[in-house]
Amino acid sequence: MKKWLLLVIVVIAGTLFLACSDDDGDGATSTPAPSEGSGGFPVTVTDDTGAEATIESQPKAIVTLSPSFAEVLFAIGAGDAVVAVDENSDYPAETEALPKLSGFEPSLEAIVAFEPDLVLLSFDPSGLTGSLEELGIPSLFLANPSDLEGVYAQIETIGKVSGHLEEAEAVTADMETEIAAIV
Repeated sequence: MKKWLLLVIVVIAGTLFLACSDDDGDGATSTPAPSEGSGGFPVTVTDDTGAEATIESQPKAIVTLSPSFAEVLFAIGAGDAVVAVDENSDYPAETEALPKLSGFEPSLEAIVAFEPDLVLLSFDPSGLTGSLEELGIPSLFLANPSDLEGVYAQIETIGKVSGHLEEAEAVTADMETEIAAIV
């Protein structure tokens, strides 16, 4: 019985690790729900600060400042749009060849140099999202999910804003199936 419980805990912890990222320490744990609609663009979502972000067309240059976001983007087939990742991103292997940026002390100038049409972040020092907005660069602040439902919702939100909602839904369905089989 103890081995079964340990296995469930390990699987849940591994799943949460996939979606873990450093938040800004404000305790926010909500995960934005994807906006309603056909799944096409433009797409508007509300991030975990309550700010709305509108992405006019499918992003071709995404900067992600959280390892979990990089993993999700590659898992849902949006990896070819990722142009830079944070310095802690090392999975999947494709992230090793990408330029690295600081996720804890991000440089606005360094981010802008990649000409992103979407920036995903889980830490917002010095109002980075506001500065990006002033420059017309959509950004989305996503805090650490507090439970598996939050993980699934965050993956689907990233799928929606990257133009890969169907793939994101397939990833979350597979995760739910695997966890249910173990439990």
